[in-house]
Amino acid sequence: MRSGIADSADEELLKYYYDHPLVDFPAEASIKRAASKADQFEAPDQKTKYTNVNYNILEVIIEKVTGRDISAQITRSILKPLGMRNSLYPIDRHLPGKLRGYGWNAQTGEFEDKTRLNPSLPGGAGAMISNLRDLKIYTKALCAGGLLKPETQAARLETMPLEGLPEWIGYGEGVGKISKFCGHNGTIMGFSSEMWYLPEKDAVIVINVNRLDADDQTQSSNLFFAIAKILFPEYVNW
Repeated sequence: MRSGIADSADEELLKYYYDHPLVDFPAEASIKRAASKADQFEAPDQKTKYTNVNYNILEVIIEKVTGRDISAQITRSILKPLGMRNSLYPIDRHLPGKLRGYGWNAQTGEFEDKTRLNPSLPGGAGAMISNLRDLKIYTKALCAGGLLKPETQAARLETMPLEGLPEWIGYGEGVGKISKFCGHNGTIMGFSSEMWYLPEKDAVIVINVNRLDADDQTQSSNLFFAIAKILFPEYVNW
């Protein structure tokens, strides 16, 4: 997240996606939209700033290098080795099971069903379906190792402070750190999620909230901060 590339998923695009959840917007479209913002590019390796397009670029690189689409490669390299039987990279607009996702419409004063959407826009930046059991498995593997060589795992955990946030919130190679916690969060229309691991206690906190509004502001982070402070007050900075 130190590339300096301007993100394609800006406020305008996210609002359009919220209103048109079935739009087809593959990785190449995200990269092209980012490239159109050349005047917003910054010198690389100067700031740590999360941008979805970095993962969209990685998605295309993985497919070119392996010869497999991102769904097949994630299944082969991560889901099967970890036994994550309830997780998948979606390639259609169907969400298995009965769970629904919602967004609040301030004009009507009602929730809108946002369950059915095209996952191509987030793509490699977050088009995953999982459950509590599997997220627990993945969070520990992400932070404690198990899929990578020890030296590679150590390198991925080297974080830099995220721009505009306290120094105890950082980002590494596809992993975040909040104080002593390691993991990641994520949002997609209708849903907000958190998965964080505390090595000192070998503890995992996973939170899934079936709500995300048009402003793309997480509905799960405040829950994580509150729960972590109650359970592990000696390991938090807030």
